[in-house]
Amino acid sequence: MKTRDNAGSGAGGAPSDSRLGAAMGWARAATGKMHMMLLHSLGWDEKNIPATSLQIIEKLGEGGFAVVEKAWYTPSPGADERLVAVKRMRPQLAEEPGHYEMFQMEIALARKLRHRNIVGYVGCGGGAAARDAANTFFVQELMQGGTLRRLVMRQMLQNPTAIYSDAAGLDICLQ
Repeated sequence: MKTRDNAGSGAGGAPSDSRLGAAMGWARAATGKMHMMLLHSLGWDEKNIPATSLQIIEKLGEGGFAVVEKAWYTPSPGADERLVAVKRMRPQLAEEPGHYEMFQMEIALARKLRHRNIVGYVGCGGGAAARDAANTFFVQELMQGGTLRRLVMRQMLQNPTAIYSDAAGLDICLQ
């Protein structure tokens, strides 16, 4: 019977704690480099928002994937502050495979979409290393008047006529 001390010493045995620890360390380093490359491809350097420039006021909503908060954003000391929406991935999801990458893709998409009818991307912040994935956030303009769902439902009840066709909506996304 193998014990913890000799678990990896026999042929075909489980890896030892030290080999497993080394493999985990290598995987964390590789993942951290991958996250840094993805964040750099998002323009991380040009739109980096320090968490200290945000003052969270209240939670606006939450779903299974993320939490959205209302905050005051001060771009630099002495600059005018403005209200923004801050989206943070749920910390427990940051460790699950693929979730952090999906959040990064959402940031990339928010950054690219520019239209007068779409809330604007302000920037992102948090950590570039894998261990900081749970602290990553992105900032967008704050949409006053409630959630998008509430606004759409109110519009549908007040005006049952379609304002935009499916083609017009797709055209907005492709610009």
